[in-house]
Amino acid sequence: MYNFLFYIILGFYSIKFISFLYRYLSIDNIIKHTYIYNLSFEDGSVDRNIMNFNSNDVLLCITTGGDNILNYLIDDVKKIHTADINIHQNFLLETKIGMMKVLSRDEFFKVFNSRNKNSEGYKLFLDNLERIKENMSLPGKIWLDENKTEFSHFIESGSVKYYVKIVNFIFWCYGISGVFQCNSIQEQIQFYHKNEIEKKFKKIVNIGCNPLISWFCITVNGVPKKQFELFDNFNDFMSDTFKYVVFNTELKKNYFYCTYFGGSYSSFREECCPDYLKEENYLKVRDRLDRITIHTDFIENVCKKVAENGDAVTKAILLDHMDWLEEGQIIKEWEIYKKYCDKDCIYLWRSASKKKYIGCLNELDYIKHYVLDHKKEKFIKDEDKFFDRIGSYYSTSMAKIPQNNILMNSTNPVYNITLKDKLYIFYQMMSAPYKTNKNICSHEDKLNQFYKSQATLYDAYRQNMLHGKKKLIPSIPFNNDDTLLILAGGTGDILDHMPYANKFKKIVLVDLCGELLKVAKEKRGSIQNLNIVHHDATTFISEEKFDKIIITYSLTMIPSWMKAVDIIKKNLKYGGYLGVSDFTVSPDSNIFEKMNGNLYKNMFKKDGVFLNENHIKVLDTTFERVNCYIEYGGFPLTPSLFKCPYYYGLWKNIKNINKHD
Repeated sequence: MYNFLFYIILGFYSIKFISFLYRYLSIDNIIKHTYIYNLSFEDGSVDRNIMNFNSNDVLLCITTGGDNILNYLIDDVKKIHTADINIHQNFLLETKIGMMKVLSRDEFFKVFNSRNKNSEGYKLFLDNLERIKENMSLPGKIWLDENKTEFSHFIESGSVKYYVKIVNFIFWCYGISGVFQCNSIQEQIQFYHKNEIEKKFKKIVNIGCNPLISWFCITVNGVPKKQFELFDNFNDFMSDTFKYVVFNTELKKNYFYCTYFGGSYSSFREECCPDYLKEENYLKVRDRLDRITIHTDFIENVCKKVAENGDAVTKAILLDHMDWLEEGQIIKEWEIYKKYCDKDCIYLWRSASKKKYIGCLNELDYIKHYVLDHKKEKFIKDEDKFFDRIGSYYSTSMAKIPQNNILMNSTNPVYNITLKDKLYIFYQMMSAPYKTNKNICSHEDKLNQFYKSQATLYDAYRQNMLHGKKKLIPSIPFNNDDTLLILAGGTGDILDHMPYANKFKKIVLVDLCGELLKVAKEKRGSIQNLNIVHHDATTFISEEKFDKIIITYSLTMIPSWMKAVDIIKKNLKYGGYLGVSDFTVSPDSNIFEKMNGNLYKNMFKKDGVFLNENHIKVLDTTFERVNCYIEYGGFPLTPSLFKCPYYYGLWKNIKNINKHD
């Protein structure tokens, strides 16, 4: 019954929102036309509690709804530089600042609590519009003239309002709205159990599994697909988050939820509002508004501008935006932080992941990595510093960049190879199975025979075939004094992707194929910290354990590949990192993927390459996974339709983990 009603109302809203969907089909289009968030949906009290802002701090922030920017002024910070690529979010903050300079606290409340064009708050807003605009930039004034009607119903503004309308209807339909009328946490808990909200909420999130609904909710909320995929189980996360909020916060005072979903309580009040709007803070924040500088730009560019103007950022609040980025993009951003921020700058960011899944940031100096326990059914004590009233992220991290840290992005080596050379290598690879000497038994001799005619062109040809090598490097957290083992490393071409490899204390390149090692010595023998060793990857034991080990596109070519995994375990320090990339079989179970997997299995095995879906499973049971990604890549001289799955990932060597059988 509820499901039927839900789809009826969704159809009704779909007609109303069809022009919105047509115009704003993606997040990129949304930010061209409007703001997403009318309020900051990160708990700024957490930031203030754990970051310990002071009068010497220069803050770097992301604008979003702007409320947290205003909250930080309570702590008398020296300056705040806030950036957003959505100019509408910046104009919204400008408007809030203009209102604070002109309106009393009570008047501010009336404007934000307006429900229609005839409300007292909206009339008050229009009466003071020109005075508010005097405190805004010229583009901001133009924007406010064009969007002033948003303040006739401010709580229901921004693209997030469409999501809120749907959720409010669902809550009403399932009898959940009543929880916002409770007068204490104990009463909320009783209501939760009595009305079987957990059971109802699971029904709701199951309805939300509909791809169209999920896309709609994610798009209008500005949640990227990459972040959505970080949740172990999004349905459980939604259900657990609501339970956490009900059991641990007084909803009447939790403006993050009550303002949107509280029915008759959907308004700003003394006990239910951002900190800057509280009576003891309002005038204090008003006097410090000129310390805010707003930038419509990427946050890393703003960091650079601040330094060029003679300042240095001491604390950076990065919200969750790294969940949106690839590791290579994260490195580019953090290289700028390392260069232009204060050397003791503290960085704070949130994530949908419980663990430190961003490989390149794994060896920062972590001050704290908070993981929110959504399963709690007890009150959070007042002395608990990490008291998040929202629960919309699994983790919050605080860290500094150590001086010996290397943020290493992957470079694109340039090799000279002609079409004739490509055709030659292609022929050698295709014909190799039919030219193999049947009398050759040892694995080493087979490798030498296979690569003898290809070795000199190995690097150039396979650059457009072994895609995971380039993707892997940015995810490894390197340091200046690292010792690195490149196991079964062939010609050592992975080093061509590593611009700062010369900073390592020692690099050892091990391979069994003499033909490939000849090329390695010829091309990379001049690298002073490199030691090239002719040895089997399944038996190599070093006297000294390594900080990092890399093995790429080799496990599929090692008959006893599990022995190679054991060797890696023995050669890697506890706390050290293993980077792996190789071809694989897609874990998807549909018929097309199975056929695709069987095709590549049969093709590759003719050249002694054995695709195996168990590689990742064994790595997971031998080491602690940091991250692992599966993508698809093509081959030289073959149609783009033909792409084989490959993986690249990072694992950490820890003591307490179940060993594979």
